Amino acid sequence: MDNTVYINLDNFDISDCLPGNIHCDGEIADIIIELNKKGYKTIASCAGHNRSGSIGRYFIQAKDYDDWVEMFGDHPSLVRVEKYDDTHYVYLSKETITTTYVAFADDYKFENLPDGFKQSKIDNGISLNCRIYYYEDEEEETWQKMKTQKQIDNEINDARARLLAWAKELKPVNEKGMKL
Repeated sequence: MDNTVYINLDNFDISDCLPGNIHCDGEIADIIIELNKKGYKTIASCAGHNRSGSIGRYFIQAKDYDDWVEMFGDHPSLVRVEKYDDTHYVYLSKETITTTYVAFADDYKFENLPDGFKQSKIDNGISLNCRIYYYEDEEEETWQKMKTQKQIDNEINDARARLLAWAKELKPVNEKGMKL
């Protein structure tokens, strides 16, 4: 099910079409609007999605195959790797986590982060990420007991709520104290 919405950055209204607007998951749109209204330019985001038990498909360039196998060949989530075409392989893995995240175009210097979120550097900007594991044990070698669908949904919703509360408390970019 596609839950994409489009945000008009001129008036911060939800729109039904992409031209001139940014797209994001509907469940995180209020957070993206809040951040952009305050001058924090976002470039990507994900609300986090409960896909536990499903299979993910990821492409690997053929030139990177040997390095990939060396690094991930025995990964516990791996289902199989197969040749896709002359330049790519595809690896299928069981989904083990989801991530609620927001990526920013600039390297904002936040005084604090929402509980459970970590900051990472991306290109010229940063990303705030909160991983939600589908399994009780977060150690990859022992993934055995899957959380219930309700537990996972609650953790995703809690991460979004913490991110929204944090965004509402942020000072606008141009206010004293916010540095790029």
